[in-house]
Amino acid sequence: MDKKTGSLIDSLYRCLQERFEIRHESESFEVEVLFEGTDLESKVCSRKMQKKLREVEAFLTQLKNNNMFSDSYCYVDWCSGKGILGAAIAYLLHAKTYLVDKDAKNLNGFGEIKERLVLEGIIKYINTDVIENPSLGIRGPFVYVGLHCCGNAPDYIINYSINEEKPEGIFIVPCCYGKIDQNAFPMDGSFGLRAIPLVKFREICKIADYFGKDEAKLAYARKAMYIIDALRVRVLEERGYSVKIAEFLPRGVTPKNHMIIGQKI
Repeated sequence: MDKKTGSLIDSLYRCLQERFEIRHESESFEVEVLFEGTDLESKVCSRKMQKKLREVEAFLTQLKNNNMFSDSYCYVDWCSGKGILGAAIAYLLHAKTYLVDKDAKNLNGFGEIKERLVLEGIIKYINTDVIENPSLGIRGPFVYVGLHCCGNAPDYIINYSINEEKPEGIFIVPCCYGKIDQNAFPMDGSFGLRAIPLVKFREICKIADYFGKDEAKLAYARKAMYIIDALRVRVLEERGYSVKIAEFLPRGVTPKNHMIIGQKI
């Protein structure tokens, strides 16, 4: 990273940093029960699965703290992968939950509890890619959630939210900033950022993906992450949502620990 890029990141961060919150609260939810009788049961104590459980519990805590954890809502778990987050919501609340993922293999299996919820109509699988802008046809108040949505997935979800379905709440944890395509990214004009050269924007995205041991590089990676996510929430704010960016987990659990939160005003 050259000095000009560093100065640009510092300047943008100063302009946008008032939106940032650090919230490391995490309540205990009985998520482990979902793994009983599955091929993942023996792996619950592994470091990888404990990390996933901490992420899910911290995510559910944010929903609860923002009054969006209720059976009065339907939930859409975008980029759901194996559906651990969505299945936890469906199991704990018995609320209608849609698991959306482009890989059909991710949506199969996962144990007796999840399959029972499918049979009861509580969980519904939707095999589609978020970039296809699918019409889900959801009725009643609903909330969008997504844990580790890669690249431009958060941007497609936000765009779909403000132009189509208009959920009551949006809770998205982005990742893979280095895969962001500027053409699908909301370069908001109100911050005067349209003039950022493409090469600089791409560099900022790549810097945001650094998670090595160099503290100076890590500091700029955190600033770059924040700049990107602050631009995203600005789009939601202009369409009638109250917004914030929460650091919902310590960086030691996951370096991609930003949660974009939008709630309809």
